Amino acid sequence: MSTPLDIIENVADQHDWASDRIAHDELIIEVSGRWCDYSMGFIWNVGLQCLYFRCTLDMKIPANSYLKAIELIAKINSELTLGHFAVDKEQQYVNFYYTMLLSGYVDQVPANQQIDDLVTICLRECERFYPAIQYVLWAGKEPQEALQMSLIETAGEA
Repeated sequence: MSTPLDIIENVADQHDWASDRIAHDELIIEVSGRWCDYSMGFIWNVGLQCLYFRCTLDMKIPANSYLKAIELIAKINSELTLGHFAVDKEQQYVNFYYTMLLSGYVDQVPANQQIDDLVTICLRECERFYPAIQYVLWAGKEPQEALQMSLIETAGEA
């Protein structure tokens, strides 16, 4: 019987993303984005029949920016429909989280398209807000100002 992680490995192979099954119930894939490389972790919880998803942004939060980063993350989360961002206090990295409940699915296995959509949504949100987080951490911008800059819809590319 296949698990959601088998489907994720197939999707990773289709996109030529590096993947590593680090345990029977845990998989890591690496995806290159516009701003950084993302480490995406998937954990299959058989008991709850859900797939936990975490995407780590390749940026460490300096101690002196921690409170402003937390404020910005709270503001960003109010703009999201799916998933949420959080700061790993111990590691000081920003992560995007999402949980996919799979009870009721045949063998609790999502379709390739669902996994592809999950990764696409995650990348879109991470790429959208990465600059705002950088503005706060490294340019000293205020969280509200940084958020407003990331919410501007642009047309085309310069």
